[in-house]
Amino acid sequence: MKSRDQWEALDVAKLEAEIRERLALFEQMVGPLYRDVLYDELYDLRVLLAARQRVARTTLDEYQTETQRTAPMTISDRERLAVFGLGLGGESGEVQDLIKKHLGHGHDLDKEKVKKELGDVLWYVAAIAGALGLKLSDVANANIEKLRKRYPDGFDPKRSQLREIETLEGTVNPGPTSVVFTGVVQTTEFEP
Repeated sequence: MKSRDQWEALDVAKLEAEIRERLALFEQMVGPLYRDVLYDELYDLRVLLAARQRVARTTLDEYQTETQRTAPMTISDRERLAVFGLGLGGESGEVQDLIKKHLGHGHDLDKEKVKKELGDVLWYVAAIAGALGLKLSDVANANIEKLRKRYPDGFDPKRSQLREIETLEGTVNPGPTSVVFTGVVQTTEFEP
């Protein structure tokens, strides 16, 4: 017998295949008398699993709308931005702490705890975007576009290192010891 968590982890097609297999065995044992009852159960399970899968496929904008339900709306926009920004830092710190304890202290990494904390991080990201009038999907798409331009063939450590001395659309993005001017790099030694 599968536990509830095991049933929920199955996708609908796999679940249907397993139930049909068991149904065939059951029919061999007791005959077709209970077949309709079992098919009704199969249908009910399919409906429940389909509903669960719809919830799991929430879009970023639907998620952001849902976060507004639990966001404090009675404080000023400035206060909301401060609260959300500080909350993001705090929740990010909780994720970091779980990873630190795993890597540095030898604790088991509890993925369920990490998932919950990442959910809190996502909540604050969505809340900040909402406080600024931004759609979370637009934030995600802008980030994807930025990363595609930065790493057109996927992440490349060399491109990452060279970002310090690249110019982008005439702007200067120098590293701590480089000066960039119209594509020419001039290194200057700095004394600490």
